[in-house]
Amino acid sequence: MTWDPNTASKTLKVSENDETLVSYRRNPEPVPHHPKRFKILDQIMSREGLSSRHFFQVEWFGNWATIGVAYKEISRKGSSAACRIGLNNKSWGISVGIPSPTCNALHGGVETIVPKCSPWRVGVYLDWAAGTLSFYNTTYDKAELIHTFHAKFTQPLFLLVSSTAGAKILPDVPPPVCVHDHDPWDMFRGYKDCKGCNGSKA
Repeated sequence: MTWDPNTASKTLKVSENDETLVSYRRNPEPVPHHPKRFKILDQIMSREGLSSRHFFQVEWFGNWATIGVAYKEISRKGSSAACRIGLNNKSWGISVGIPSPTCNALHGGVETIVPKCSPWRVGVYLDWAAGTLSFYNTTYDKAELIHTFHAKFTQPLFLLVSSTAGAKILPDVPPPVCVHDHDPWDMFRGYKDCKGCNGSKA
């Protein structure tokens, strides 16, 4: 998965050498007009749309970020709720920040506070057909579920991030730990790929 530079606001720039890395520009330069570009908000969308089962991770920088997914048709022209992750019916996401010890799960303008949650790396598992979207706090040796959304998805979903410092899409890697049978992450990746499982259930 890579960032689509044509969607990036003028404050965000995709690395020329790494299309998974986006950085923040404190002194923005003029950018070409493009209908996909977010005009005001510091947001960027992935190039690839997802409509099956997918797992990916995003590492965010700075003091805060909102990480989510959205339909391609999300508004890009202003700064209203129609453009913001989780404040409309076309996007789902979580807001994270420091030193706040909580995360906020967002969809349709409804906010769910998740206590004791301060991830630097967020794992996202989508099962499009089943209508589930799960966010994880992922580190080298643990994976903690933050929140799961349930919805009937009708269009492909694109990664969408809002940040004033940047973010990186991490390479596809096996999950760091084995979790329970019912966990969608484990079912998607398979026990044989889990660290320390040796091909069997933990």
